[in-house]
Amino acid sequence: MQTSNTGRTDTYNNYGANLALEQQLSSSSILGIIYDFSYGRDNINSDNRYSYMSENALDSLLTTNSIQKGITRVHTLNAYYDLRLGSSGEKLNLAANYMHHSPDKNVNFTTLNHFTDISTVVKEPSDITYRIWTGEANLELPFSWLNIETGMKYSDIRNLSDMGYYNLIGSDYVAVPGRCNEFDYNERTIAGYISAKRSINSHFAIQAGLRYEHTFVKGITPHSDVEDVRADYGKLFPTVYLSYTLDKSNIFNVNYARRINRPYFRAINPFKWYTNPNNIDEGNPQLKPSYADNVELNYIFRSNLSATIYYQQENNAYGQMMYVKENNTTYSTYENIYNNRQFGMNLSYNLRPVSWWNVFLTGNYVYNNSEIKAEGYLAQNGSSFDFRINNTVSFDKERRFQLFLNYSHNFPYHVGVTYDNSYANFSMGLKGAFMENNLIVNIYANDIFKQDLVKRRKVAATNTQVYNNYYDSRYLRISITYKWGNNKLKTKSKKISFSERNRI
Repeated sequence: MQTSNTGRTDTYNNYGANLALEQQLSSSSILGIIYDFSYGRDNINSDNRYSYMSENALDSLLTTNSIQKGITRVHTLNAYYDLRLGSSGEKLNLAANYMHHSPDKNVNFTTLNHFTDISTVVKEPSDITYRIWTGEANLELPFSWLNIETGMKYSDIRNLSDMGYYNLIGSDYVAVPGRCNEFDYNERTIAGYISAKRSINSHFAIQAGLRYEHTFVKGITPHSDVEDVRADYGKLFPTVYLSYTLDKSNIFNVNYARRINRPYFRAINPFKWYTNPNNIDEGNPQLKPSYADNVELNYIFRSNLSATIYYQQENNAYGQMMYVKENNTTYSTYENIYNNRQFGMNLSYNLRPVSWWNVFLTGNYVYNNSEIKAEGYLAQNGSSFDFRINNTVSFDKERRFQLFLNYSHNFPYHVGVTYDNSYANFSMGLKGAFMENNLIVNIYANDIFKQDLVKRRKVAATNTQVYNNYYDSRYLRISITYKWGNNKLKTKSKKISFSERNRI
């Protein structure tokens, strides 16, 4: 049996700036640029106690003190050009996005083996850079009998990583070749889509679309025995939406969509992350995306009540797996380990018991049935339920002074090889508007009763891995906003589509 207990303190300092420029080139065209910059420093101090017991006897005991310092710089640039082509609503939208994300970190840890009384001092510097380019063109053609949308998109994602591992020998740090890692990953995707929407009559409407994506992947790990990654695959993704409006109070929708879930870059990158010399986390460059087919039936009553029944079939889903190797070393990586069938029901209701009190209620039931592909692990099938209650209390008719009380509760959740225990969150906030709504003060407290705990276990045929983690989500946030100038001036924010950056 292995036991690992870690206590850590995280400190973050983040700064950011934003610049948005938009120029009306003509009565039918707009050119815009948005630039975002963020700079962050993080410091993490942790103490780990790692023990291994064999036949009820303590076989090894390690204690590790770790200090991590990092600097993260993020530059994001978005450019767009919108052109109105005709008087009937024809539009052409061109957009280009770029992100440069560089989270550079230095980790230093000292591990004491209490059985041998030998200390190991390690330095782990990392130099990681993500570069993401995307470009797209979208065309809207609203005909009297049919609305058509079509477009193309290209994305180019580059991940350059250099992870070092150095042991202190004497007064010098010496590189350990088997634990250093370089990785050069490039993923390019070309996509095209077409969508058509038609209102058949005052009751029925239909929309159908088809998207094709073709992806080219190349991953190289020089100076190692890790196999290079090369992939070339294309898939079709259909969507169908049917809507039936019985009257102003009753609306029915039936939807089908096929989607792709590409892994996060941390799950792909094969660099080894050490919390102590015997505990290794590593990404898997051979990891494949998963595909999900979704069917949904939705009913809306008077815009207050929404009821949904849905079914999802996901193939090739991935998760993090842990293995025990020789010398009591634990090794975790990501694998495509299961197929999942999910059935669920969701109910939400918005009500106003009195004029000054608004309540939003939502509940969700899910049943997961997983087929495990990883040898030695057991499926954790079962039902789960969660609910949320949001209360807004207004102290005046203009809603200038408000109280917010929110509570959410998640009951045990089963999926794949994982079982999560219950957790909850209670939060509250206050809002005050002064000086004719020009000065707005917000106070918000999150997870007041320290209920947002992660207790998880993964079940294998020969062992059970238990995780008890608490990531402190309690905070008190105070914000003060003051507006000046012409309040009658109407402004709107440009919605930028740049989903690729969410994989970092």
